Amino acid sequence: MKLHVVIGAGPVGTATALHLAASGQAVRLVSRSGGGPAADGVELISADALDTERLAATAAGAVAIYNCASPPYHRWPAEWPPLATSVLTAAERSGAVLVTMSNLYGYGEVGHPIRDTRGTSRPARR
Repeated sequence: MKLHVVIGAGPVGTATALHLAASGQAVRLVSRSGGGPAADGVELISADALDTERLAATAAGAVAIYNCASPPYHRWPAEWPPLATSVLTAAERSGAVLVTMSNLYGYGEVGHPIRDTRGTSRPARR
């Protein structure tokens, strides 16, 4: 059983933690409140992901860190850089693989489902 650290107990973080635990992995689910699902294999940890030292200590020994935390959009410019720095530092110190859940804003407004088209010039059809 390998240790996986999931940061953020929102819908994505909770689903990730439950999926990992169901597959037999040990999970530390980190959130400021220490909340999350009461499930076998999921250890709930209260920590602020902006506290680099605490986050790095929590991630010690992990094989993977899943960043499922995201500031509210109106605070993104101020809060995302220090959050990303803290999570990257924890991953570097632990040697864990870092998985980052992100948003799709970089794609701009689209009028069709976004799919991997592997070099084609038009959207994939269903």
